[in-house]
Amino acid sequence: HILRRKVNNSPSQPLLEDVISFEIIYGGTLHTINLSLALKSEKETRYEMSVFPKNVALAFIHAP
Repeated sequence: HILRRKVNNSPSQPLLEDVISFEIIYGGTLHTINLSLALKSEKETRYEMSVFPKNVALAFIHAP
């Protein structure tokens, strides 16, 4: 129930505790990423966020 973050070859570090669900959905045509998570202490609350990763979009724009 611990969400961890890992960068390159470093050991993973705790980022958030008491996570009961975590979901990532990639929206292919719009190149967006939708994140959703819920915490154990807040059973009825889901946190959601949409992210537009500009580097991915630029790769599609400049692709031959």
